Amino acid sequence: MLRKKVSEKDGSAQVGAAIQKAVNYEVSIADLARRSEKRAWIVATLSMLVTVLTAGGYYYMLPLKEKVPYLVMADAYSGTSTIA
Repeated sequence: MLRKKVSEKDGSAQVGAAIQKAVNYEVSIADLARRSEKRAWIVATLSMLVTVLTAGGYYYMLPLKEKVPYLVMADAYSGTSTIA
């Protein structure tokens, strides 16, 4: 009773604005999801790259871990040792 009466022209403009606002919200949510997915793929790619580089480093350093046997001879009379 006390409210202003809204003409149909103004009402349809308000409805159109509300619909446009809802569409913009859905588009912004879709953009956020797309950016989040892109960021997730970048993080996954970088983590795989770091994993491969780490495995390559281990493979490169593996030959340094070999034990090379050598013979140490001790002279019974003088007590000196020599590597043969």
